[in-house]
Parts: sequence; C-alpha cells; structure tokens
Amino acid sequence: MSVNLGTRDKNIVLETITVTWTNDVTYPFDTFVAPANNITSAIEAAGTFGLCRSNAVAVTGSTESKGLLQIHFFFTLNSGTEDARVIKFKDGVSIGLEGFAPGQRTHSIVVDEDGDYSFGIITGATMAAMDFTTTNTTMEKSDG
Repeated sequence: MSVNLGTRDKNIVLETITVTWTNDVTYPFDTFVAPANNITSAIEAAGTFGLCRSNAVAVTGSTESKGLLQIHFFFTLNSGTEDARVIKFKDGVSIGLEGFAPGQRTHSIVVDEDGDYSFGIITGATMAAMDFTTTNTTMEKSDG
C-alpha cells in the first residue's frame, strides 16, 4: 500500500489502513495469535524479548512534511509485568520507542520523508513474562 500525500490541508485523515500483525522472526512471542486486526494472544516467558510488527505503509509524495501515521488499539494485560513498549520502524529500522500502560492507546510517527513505516509491540527492557491482547486496532494516515 502506498499513500501519496501531495499538497493537502493539515489534520485531515486521508486513509484508514487495515492493520495486520505478524510475529517477529528474530524475537518471536512464545505464543502469538492475531486474526484480522487484533492480537488475541501474545505470550512471552521471562528472560527473552517478544516482538510483533504491524504491516508497513509506504509513504511517498510532496517535499513538505508528509504528515502523521497513527495506530490506535486497546491493550489488555492478562498477566505478567506491565512493561510493554511500542516500537516505531522506518524501512524496517527502529526510529523510536515508547512505553505505555494498559487501556486505549494511540501512538504516532511523524512522517517527514518517503519510506515504509510500521509499528511493533515489544516486551520491555526487564524481559519479564507477559500475556496480553489488543482490540479495536486501527491505523490512520493524516496530513497531521
């Protein structure tokens, strides 16, 4: 999927993007089930990282700011330590990390150059055991 922004007014949602989650190859969760746009089971034992990634969105267009990519989801910690992070990617490389608590979450990437942008959820630095789900997951591209 590619979004060409051209010149537009700011803060207009240009597109709602269907989210798909995949378990990471290098740091997979021990158990990972993600039908449709939600994660129904992500379980990681203590002592290792677990990482899952959203689908990437290719952004191309104007030479001005290309806007904002946002992911929204409701995070439920079923058991374990509250130590999840959202990791942000551009062209598969981490460009940011944010901690968060359970509940409704919104995380953003300011898109200032062409590239493939995505989000991930990773267990925190403590590598503690964690079991979680996400629901109501959406991704939006805006002129932001």
